[in-house]
Amino acid sequence: MPDFAMDYEELYAMQRGMHSLADQAGDGGGSGKFAEMGNRSASENTAVFGSSYLATQFGVFFRMSKSRTEKATEKLRQFGDTFEGVATALFQQDSEIAAGAAAASARSEFNRWLDEKERHDNWVEANETWNEYLESIGAADYFDEHPDAVMGEVCAADDRPSFCDQWEQDLDDGNAPQQPSPEEPPVPGEKPPSIMEFTNADGSTTEVTLEYDDETYEITSETSVTTLPDGETFTQTTEFTYDDDGNVTSESVTVSLPDDSETKTVTDYTYDENGEVVTETATTTHDDEETTSVTEYEGERTPGLRYDDRDYTVTTEGPDGTTTVEEITINEDGSGTRTVTETDEDGNETTTTYTREGPGNRWVEDD
Repeated sequence: MPDFAMDYEELYAMQRGMHSLADQAGDGGGSGKFAEMGNRSASENTAVFGSSYLATQFGVFFRMSKSRTEKATEKLRQFGDTFEGVATALFQQDSEIAAGAAAASARSEFNRWLDEKERHDNWVEANETWNEYLESIGAADYFDEHPDAVMGEVCAADDRPSFCDQWEQDLDDGNAPQQPSPEEPPVPGEKPPSIMEFTNADGSTTEVTLEYDDETYEITSETSVTTLPDGETFTQTTEFTYDDDGNVTSESVTVSLPDDSETKTVTDYTYDENGEVVTETATTTHDDEETTSVTEYEGERTPGLRYDDRDYTVTTEGPDGTTTVEEITINEDGSGTRTVTETDEDGNETTTTYTREGPGNRWVEDD
C-alpha cells in the first residue's frame, strides 16, 4: 500500500485550530495547534506542509498574527480554509491511489478464490465423468481396489485387465475421458472474501468491501474507506453494470471527502462484435457542475501489445460552456501525435499539437 505523502491530520488540525483561534482572537495566538506549529522551525514544519516555502511563509504569518490577532479574524479563517483546501485536494489524490491499490488487492483475493473454486468444481465434474466411464467399461471395481492406479500404466502391463481393450478403442475414437488427478484440489471457503482491511505505515487504514452476484460472482460494487489516525475519512464507491457477455457497460464512481463534498463520475461503455471498447462516455458531477467527456476509438487493437494502439478522439464539454477536442493518432511502434483544440465560451479556438516517441514517453508540445 502506498504511504501518504503529507501529514493531512496536522493540516486538517491547522484548519480547525485557525477557525477556533478566530473565535478566540483575544488570546493573541498563544495556544493550541496554531501556537505549537508557529513555535517550530521552518525545517520542522516542512514535513507537515510538504513545502519549505509554505512552512517559511507560515512562520512569517504566525509572528505577525501574534501581535495583531484581534484584527485578523477573517484572515485567519481564510488562511485556515486554504489549509483545508490544500489538504483536501492532495488527500483526495493520495487516497484515490490508496483506495485503488487496496481495491486491486481485494479483487486479487476475490479472483484467487474464484480460481480455486473453478479448479475444484472442474475436478469434481471430471471425477464424476471418469467414475461413470469406469462403470460403463467394467473397471469400477478394479479402481476401487487400486485408487492410485493410472489407466495407461495398468493397460501397458502384460497381465492387463480385460477392460483395457475397450479403453484403448474408446481412446482411439476420442470417446475416453481424461483420468483426473487422484488428489482432490483444496476446497475454497464457502464464500469469496468480501471485506479486507489494509494498514499503512502512517497509521491510516483502508477498508474495502466488495458486493457480488451470488450466481455469476461478478463484482457489482466495491467501497474503499480510507481513515486517517484522527478520524478524517475518504470514501470511494464504484458500482458496475454488465451485459450478457460479462462486459462492463457502466461504471459509477462516487468520491466523498472529509469536507463533505462529493464527486460522482459515471462512465458508459459500448463494444464492437470483438468485445473491444468503441466509445467511453464519462460524466462528472461536482457542486452541481457537470463535465462530460466522450472518447471514440478507431481501428482494431494489435493482439499482444501492452498498450492500446488504436487512434481515438476525446471531446470534453465543461460546465462553463468550454469545449476541448483531443485527436490522438497512435503508430504501430507506440509513437504518435496529439492535437488539442480548445474553444472558450465566446467561440475562440486555440490549437496545440504534441508528439511522443513511444507508448511510455510523455507528450511533448511542438515548437
